[in-house]
Amino acid sequence: MKLDLADALADFDDHLRAKRRTQRTRELYRQSVTRLTDWLAGHGHPTDVDVSRRHITGWLNHLHDTPGVGPSTVALHFRNLRAFFNWLVAEGELDRSPMVGMRPPEVPDSPPDVLDAATLAALFEACRGRGFTERRDLALLMVFADTGCRLGEVQGLDIGDLNREHRTLTVTGKGGRTRVVALGDTAMDALVRYLRIRRSHPRSSLDAMWLARDGRLSSSGIAQMLERRCTEAGVPRVHPHQFRHTFAHQWLASGGQEGDLMMLAGWSSSEMLRRYGRSAAADRALGAHRGLSPVDRLRGG
Repeated sequence: MKLDLADALADFDDHLRAKRRTQRTRELYRQSVTRLTDWLAGHGHPTDVDVSRRHITGWLNHLHDTPGVGPSTVALHFRNLRAFFNWLVAEGELDRSPMVGMRPPEVPDSPPDVLDAATLAALFEACRGRGFTERRDLALLMVFADTGCRLGEVQGLDIGDLNREHRTLTVTGKGGRTRVVALGDTAMDALVRYLRIRRSHPRSSLDAMWLARDGRLSSSGIAQMLERRCTEAGVPRVHPHQFRHTFAHQWLASGGQEGDLMMLAGWSSSEMLRRYGRSAAADRALGAHRGLSPVDRLRGG
């Protein structure tokens, strides 16, 4: 009997866990394989690992035509599936990946969306208050904005990851790699105020930094909190990763060193640096034009 995709996915997830991939990364892989499996079943195709290239192409085209699914999302699913089928080959379940020779979907090379100062200020203001939820949410948003950390890195923080003396956090990123990020005075003060009220929480004995009613605040809980605060602040919906975009953009636009940003952001490749750098470079060029406008200089002469 041929191995079913669902059974293979369970083993692949165990493989990813052994490789110390983050929960968020594993969830993205699961989504890709599960969505492919559901599409195959819905169209009457077999759902075993012997998937044809034609079926994979059909599913990717279906994603392209799905409202709200952008090119970068389709490209992500492509990469996830390619890794999954390569693993099946390595495990001896397939002789050859059906994705050999397939070219990844093209993604427009556009600068990432960043948040302006007014949006950040409105979000922070929406969290003002002395209650537990207000203090937690303000501290969470400021940690996102001040460190540029990924959602999983912030969600996974424990109390012991904070060094009060040096005002730093130790976060665990992709592949289980840890790094130290710094907090500014304002973000640190917000975090300390939250930790003070956290002591009275019924689950305060837990290691988790961020607490919800029943324990550690989940990634989906953080996303829901952010959506709620956006509504209260009267700003368009913000995704957690936009804080990371904004942090990198502001760092480079303010003249921060690229090597420092790579270390703080946990990047092992310069590809992401190049992408964010292009966004900051556009701002620098516009700013330079204001001082070097040819027509303004003629008028000044």
